[in-house]
Formats: sequence, C-alpha cells, structure tokens
Amino acid sequence: MSSFVHFTFWLKEKLMRSSIRFLAVMLMLLPCSATAQVSPPAFVNYEIAPIHAMAMSPDGNYLAAVNTADMRVEIYTLNSSGPLPFASIAVGLEPTSVRFRTNTELWVVNNLSDSVSIINVPNCAVTNTLRTADDPYDVVFAGSPQRAYVSCGFARSMQVFNPANLAAAPIVVPLQGNNPRAMAVSPDGSNVYVAFFHSGNRTTILSGGMSAPGSTIITYPPDAVRVTSGPHGGAFQPGNVSPGVYNPPRNTAAGTPPNVSMIVRQDSSGVWRDDTGANWSPLVDGANASQSGRYPGWKLLDRDVAVVNANSLAVSYISDMMNICMAVDVNPASGQVTVVGTEAHNDIRFEPVLNATFIDVMAAFGNAGTPQATSRTDINASLVAQFTGTPLSPALRATALGDPRSIKWTSDGSVAYVAGMGSNNIVKIDSSGQRVGSVIPVQPGPVGLALDEARGKLYVQNRFHGSISVVDLGTSTETSLVSYFDPTPTVIRTGRKHLYDTQHSSAIGQISCGSCHVDGRMDRLSWDLGNPAGNLDVLGARYPMNRNDSFTIPVGGVLGNQRIGTG
Repeated sequence: MSSFVHFTFWLKEKLMRSSIRFLAVMLMLLPCSATAQVSPPAFVNYEIAPIHAMAMSPDGNYLAAVNTADMRVEIYTLNSSGPLPFASIAVGLEPTSVRFRTNTELWVVNNLSDSVSIINVPNCAVTNTLRTADDPYDVVFAGSPQRAYVSCGFARSMQVFNPANLAAAPIVVPLQGNNPRAMAVSPDGSNVYVAFFHSGNRTTILSGGMSAPGSTIITYPPDAVRVTSGPHGGAFQPGNVSPGVYNPPRNTAAGTPPNVSMIVRQDSSGVWRDDTGANWSPLVDGANASQSGRYPGWKLLDRDVAVVNANSLAVSYISDMMNICMAVDVNPASGQVTVVGTEAHNDIRFEPVLNATFIDVMAAFGNAGTPQATSRTDINASLVAQFTGTPLSPALRATALGDPRSIKWTSDGSVAYVAGMGSNNIVKIDSSGQRVGSVIPVQPGPVGLALDEARGKLYVQNRFHGSISVVDLGTSTETSLVSYFDPTPTVIRTGRKHLYDTQHSSAIGQISCGSCHVDGRMDRLSWDLGNPAGNLDVLGARYPMNRNDSFTIPVGGVLGNQRIGTG
C-alpha cells in the first residue's frame, strides 16, 4: 500500500479517535447542574475488536474479561462450578486486552484512550493509569527483571514499562511492520512476539491505463502492463488464462475491455508472477524496473511477526505467514510461535474464479531466529477440497472456522483451541496445525479464550452475545453461560451477522464481508473482481441521477478496498 493511502487511513482514524476523547473531556468539565440536564450521548460504536479479551490469574482464582462496549472489565472468581461475578470495573475507552501480572494485579489496555489501567483486583480499584503511544492493543510481561511490553498499532512501535518504577518514561522500540497488535511470550520469557495485523502478502500493482500514448496529463507511474518487453508483449487487459483467453470466457458484446493495472505476487523463489504464471520480475525489481516506476533491487517487505529480545530489545522478524495476523500464542512444549488469521488470494483475477475461496483461514508456525515461517496450514482445507461450485451443506459449513480471533495452547502443547468470531465456534488443532476432535459450537462472536486445565474447563468470551461460555474439556461441549451487561444497541447486534457471519455468507462457511472489510475497515489490499462474462451496465438506465453515458464495465480492473460502517 502506498504511503499516501496509509496516511489517509491513519488521519481519518486519528480524527475519529480524537473527537470522542474531546467529547468525553467536555462532558466531564460541565458543572454538576448542567450535567444533570444533558441527555446521555448516543452509543458510539467504533467496532474495535478485542485482542486478548480474557485472562485467568496465575493461581486460577480470578477470570478477567474486557467489556469493550461498556468500557469496563468484568472480574469473576473461579471455582468448580464456573465463573461467579465479582466486580465490574470502569477503565478507559475501548479496552482491548487484559493480562494478569501477578495473582492480584491486572493490566488493561485501553485502545481509544491510549492508556493502560492497572487494577488491584481484590480491592476492585484502579491504582494507576499509564499513558501510551497512539493505538495500544496488547500487553505482556517478560524479561529479567520483569518488564511490561505494550504494542501500539498506528505508532508502529512497542513501549516497554518498568513495573517497579511506573513514573519512569517507557522505552520505545520501533517495529518495521503495519499495525502491531497481538502479543505472546516465549516459555522462558526471553522473547516477546508481536504480530502485525496488516502484514501484507507480497503483492503489488503494475500500473496500466494511467496515461494514453503521448499524454502529458498523467505520466506516473508508468504503464508497465503495456511495456512490449513484458511477458504479454504489451497487450492490454491480458486474459487470466493466457493473452486474450479468459476464464470465464469474455462477453464480446460488452465491448473491448479497457487497459487496466495488474496485480503480481512474489513467489517463494523471489519471482514476481501474475495469475497466468507469467514472470514480471524484470519490470518489478530487475534491470527494467524503472519502466514500472521502481528501481533495480526494489523490495516489498513481508513481516508478519516481530521477535523482540526481552532484555536487549533487539528485533528480528518472521515472514511468509499470512496477510491478516489476528491472534498469536506460543506452544509451551516446542516453543514455536503460532499465528492464526487469514491469507488473501488477491493476486487471482475475477470474482467467478475466486467465488467462496478468495481467502484461506490459516495457522502458521515460526521460530525465533528463523526468518521465514516453518510451516503453514489451511485450517479449512478438507472443506475447501469438497467445494465444487455448489454450496456445502449447512452441517458441513457449521464445521468451518471463520475470522479466528484467539488461540490458546494446552500446557503440554498437544492441542490448541482456536476461536472463530465469524463462525461462532471453537476448533482444535495439533502442533502441525491439523484439526483434531470435534467442533465446539458457542454463542455469537467468540473472541477470547482462557484455559483452566485444573478444573477441566475452557472459558470463551462471546463478544456479540455479551456472555462467557463454559466449555467442558472432556466432552467438548458448552455446559453453562454467564452473561454480562452489553450496551450495544439491537440494530448493531442485528447488523453484525451480515458483516461477520461466515457460515451464512459463504458456500464453504469460512468467508464473510468482514473477511476483506476487517472490523468494518479494510484489508489494505487491492483486488480485481471483474467478471469477463458480464454485461456492460449503463447506470443511467437504472439510476436517474446518473447520466446515460455513465456505465460500469465487467472487467474494470484493480480497485482498492474500502472502509464500511466506521465513518
């Protein structure tokens, strides 16, 4: 993504975040008499998803869960019967993560407030509030002596706080990746892992159609697609099978397709290819790179996880995992870091070809000191293999995992539980990422997991339901439910299923609108979702507000993703 597009995204989000903070301050400054006459403000929904939504205290006595919509943390005591409500504590705006530093001290990351609340749990009191850099998401504790590490998304950094001296300024560790969010710690506490939410997938755009021959209006970037030394000899709108050959076959009655840009992807051997397999490397990073507006040796970084030495703060990276890194945990037996999220196939053209398969739900594994992922697994591979163009049965779709937002390994590293926010279920994978056991249905929007092996229970926070499911580990079934107050209006609750529900939105059960418009925003990728078999659509014939010479074309080329529903 270009620097300009990233800046535009950052500026819009920053203005939104600043406006709500300003409103909160102004309301607090009103005199008591005036405050009593002011109606409560309408519910403001920023659709900020939790990152580490639940945590259990080391001694197993307490369970904490973020209540992002109500700007609180829900605290429960634990016994053999399950969670019992203990306290509901107000914190900052849009809390996204909770972690226990000790048996009684809880740290809460407040994303919209740019702060961390520190809570004395037995006393139900916020004892300290730390200011952070912009857009904090998660916190972990590691190193010797122990320090607190906070990921900051828009700031593209990690801040390191000293719990023994909270008045000291934090150390800032710059991270070279987009939107660092979810965090984990190695079993020995020596490494901190930070997953980049928008990490990319080694795709880039080759310009086409920006300028007509001899034009002086738009001359940059150069029209690389039409360079005659390119793999398609300068043909405009090359077919996705071979030059001039389309799948599905092109509707010639729709006219000649325009000259458009193309998406190319760097393969494992470093070659840049389009969806026909043609080699574009000479024009991307080779001797002729200037003809695409680049330079010889040009690189596109693909960094999925930052590995930070907890003591020296030296940073290295792991790549080639996936493009949306949603959640991370470390296998306590092998020490491997595991990331779950999604991988996009935006390098493949045309909607009919990508139908039901434009993203994969992935589990990827890596090691500190190894720059590439050691392995990757499509969690829904068996279901994808059964798809032949006809939607799978509802029973099969119910077993798919969609929009994975939390992962938790058992203490022996044999099984990890993965929560599907879009599929409303929990699946189990082994140390190679293969599925094991049965799928566990839970309530809508599971985003947080806490594993209580001593009591044989898994606690699941259901974001869209305002509840915590108690799952019996022996039977893999939901045995009880604990609800908490969620002020989210009914209209938002109703609408969310149309954005997130993967089982009702796709033929396989793994994809929804939210797969590209992640959390109502975007995946920061570009797509070519035309249909060669489509018709020329004259908009004026259907929409009187449009001129009759306004039209859409069935193969319109590459378009960037857009935000929806969040301003």
